[in-house]
Amino acid sequence: MQQAVINKQVFTTEGGCNACGFQSYITYTLHFEDGQTSLLDEYDVPSIVTALVMKNGWRQTYIQVDMGEEALVFKREDQQVEVEDLGTMLVYQGVHQAYPIPKVIPETEVLFQRINQLLQDVFDCEGYILSELTR
Repeated sequence: MQQAVINKQVFTTEGGCNACGFQSYITYTLHFEDGQTSLLDEYDVPSIVTALVMKNGWRQTYIQVDMGEEALVFKREDQQVEVEDLGTMLVYQGVHQAYPIPKVIPETEVLFQRINQLLQDVFDCEGYILSELTR
């Protein structure tokens, strides 16, 4: 298994005027063992999964499913995984398996386990030894 570290950095800055107070901002960066990095939009399932599968050669695109509706799809060679957004849940639909997963999983260990299961079962990718670093 490859290793990857999610770096969480908290920045605090002044609002810029006398009426504005201090503002805190959090950024998440995924660092791979080969030195590559990927900025995460959020610390959630879709952001982490997208970064990991794209690292493994998958490409993200959208396909039209209905008039005015599009679906997120990941493609690699002749493989395709569709993502269905059900509000608080996502369903990753591969050729042989559908994998429902909550968008947010608060327990870090469970989050990493579920993401690895998804990578292996649906995307046919090797799992990652994921860890978290806060600065």
